[in-house]
Amino acid sequence: MIYDKNKYFLDRKLSLKMIGEKKESNFWNNSFMKNIVTARAHTNIALIKYWGKADIALNIPTTSSLSMTLEPFYTTTSVEFTDNESDSLILNSAVADSSRVSQFLEMMRGQYGNFPKVMIQSENHVPTAAGLASSASSFAALTAAMFGLLDLEKDDSEMSRIARRGSGSASRSIFGNFSVWNKGKIINLPLRNLFTTKILVFQ
Repeated sequence: MIYDKNKYFLDRKLSLKMIGEKKESNFWNNSFMKNIVTARAHTNIALIKYWGKADIALNIPTTSSLSMTLEPFYTTTSVEFTDNESDSLILNSAVADSSRVSQFLEMMRGQYGNFPKVMIQSENHVPTAAGLASSASSFAALTAAMFGLLDLEKDDSEMSRIARRGSGSASRSIFGNFSVWNKGKIINLPLRNLFTTKILVFQ
């Protein structure tokens, strides 16, 4: 992943990118700059699935799994603060049930501070119910966009740990190529060199 100012630029070997400029206005505590941040993440397909969860709340798997990131299928998500009374979700240009993403955002509020409600606009380019883990790209893109909105450090390990709370498979979509999700670990295997591994330890 390459990060430059307000954007992620897509490297074909990787999964995430941030697109679009931040637009500024005052909102959070009258001093935090309100932004519109857009991120894109690609889905993955599990070649070896995990079976069961050792910890359901934290989405910790009982067994390890292996996935491959799919370049043609992705989710693009934009987020911005709002003065609405609840988080909202527009999915593929239609108002959608926001309960799952709102629960995810409440988890983030518990970790990063009680930020305002969020308006989410998402375009999903992943076939549903096709075994392609559309929730993986959705929560990976949402996580990346929220990290930009909250001006958090763009750390793959931390984003993967947070994305996992929304969807276990989303922890793998933070990375590209082949990813092994071990019981508490992610191993990133670049296509160019399968013998060079990057190990990221979940908390």
